[in-house]
Amino acid sequence: MMKIKFLAFFLLITFAVSAQNTAHVKSVKKAHKLNLSDFKNSKKVRWENYTQLIKNDTVFRFSKEDGKIRKEFFKRNENAKKIEMYDDQTFSPLSESSMFFNFPTGSYRKYDSKGNIIQEINYDKDYRVSLMDIISLAKAKFNIDITQKISGVGVTRGFDEHFKKNVYTLSLPVNEQSYRFVIIDATSKKILSDQRGNYIE
Repeated sequence: MMKIKFLAFFLLITFAVSAQNTAHVKSVKKAHKLNLSDFKNSKKVRWENYTQLIKNDTVFRFSKEDGKIRKEFFKRNENAKKIEMYDDQTFSPLSESSMFFNFPTGSYRKYDSKGNIIQEINYDKDYRVSLMDIISLAKAKFNIDITQKISGVGVTRGFDEHFKKNVYTLSLPVNEQSYRFVIIDATSKKILSDQRGNYIE
């Protein structure tokens, strides 16, 4: 349970506000400006186009693109991360989002120049089965913690053309030669397919 605290923290934040796909909302709560101390103390990573700062067990990465500062932060060895965008002149917040592996989770929020939410997109609205449900299922059914960076583990979600529904897909290592590919119904949590394959050498 301790291993998924950071992800649970992210999900509690991102699941807290339920919104329609392109809802425009007014919010009393405002986003904060970029922490300049973290930004200035981050160091260039050799061969990479970002600077990095590690505080305790959290990694902060900063990069500039098109007049914006991109900030990513995540726990080392975990698959969840949060992304925040800031204006590179005023350091005001522009947007924030969360990712698990390579797919968005929770809410994407866009801000005006005063830090008020002007747009929100809920990426979880089409998934009755939550990511936390899938994490729990993987631990109970397959004895693997998908929140951790483990070689051979992959998770995606989206519309499956064969089953004609939204699904989660898990790629799980069995041993050095083979893997397990599991498809889970995103509405009922039913396992629709559980197949094994061999890695190509």
